[in-house]
Amino acid sequence: EETVKGLKYFFDAALARDNRSTLRLRDLKECMYVPFVKNSFDSLDLPFATLEDMFKHFDRNRVGELTVEAFTDGLLRLRKPSSANDATALTATLGGSVTYVKRMGQRGYTLKKEIQALKHTLRGSFAAFDELTQESTSNMA
Repeated sequence: EETVKGLKYFFDAALARDNRSTLRLRDLKECMYVPFVKNSFDSLDLPFATLEDMFKHFDRNRVGELTVEAFTDGLLRLRKPSSANDATALTATLGGSVTYVKRMGQRGYTLKKEIQALKHTLRGSFAAFDELTQESTSNMA
């Protein structure tokens, strides 16, 4: 798409000027003050609420930097209709999340039972300690 090609050209030039090869989130935020960049992103109508969300989506390795190619390839992928592989990947991700949440729920339930048992044990221990201190005080008087 022409808009993405224009953004690639812009970011390549901006990074070459700074003698760098990767984009950071900060770079994207700063470039939004350039009308061409802002208008280009607006015209793409991307499915992200914020630049941070978009950057995190593209930065799969969580290194905080993207090559211009990785960034523009990500933009182009978003412009294409979803494929069967996309649906499969989403299903696997959601399935993994459901399993994780289920395990966390089970761990939470187990932890709650253990805390209740500990609370019961401590209540008994404090009652016994209270009796001992009262006996001690009585014997001293």
